[in-house]
Amino acid sequence: MDARLLIATTNPAKLSQYRLLLAAYPLRLISLRELGIEQEPEETGAGFIENALIKARYYFELARISTLADDGGLEVDALGGALLRRAARARIATPVTKRLVDELEVRERASTSA
Repeated sequence: MDARLLIATTNPAKLSQYRLLLAAYPLRLISLRELGIEQEPEETGAGFIENALIKARYYFELARISTLADDGGLEVDALGGALLRRAARARIATPVTKRLVDELEVRERASTSA
């Protein structure tokens, strides 16, 4: 019997990528949608690893199935590696883009006036 592994995503493309990556293993990959899970944990971690762990633990507690979670977003070198969380999910939503551009402009002005 294949082991079940919950892939903590609602993104069909990401699920397909995991299916390809894990095809050689005797795993039955399950999505959040298959289990009817719609809620999301609050991502309070300091970075991607912490947030991935928060998600994995959260969904494991809900489903009681071994869970694989990831986290991503933008890290901007010019902002000291600051994370722009949920940018990928929001498809670089206008407020995120505006914040990024505004902060880069402020830093550029500060560096040219010094």
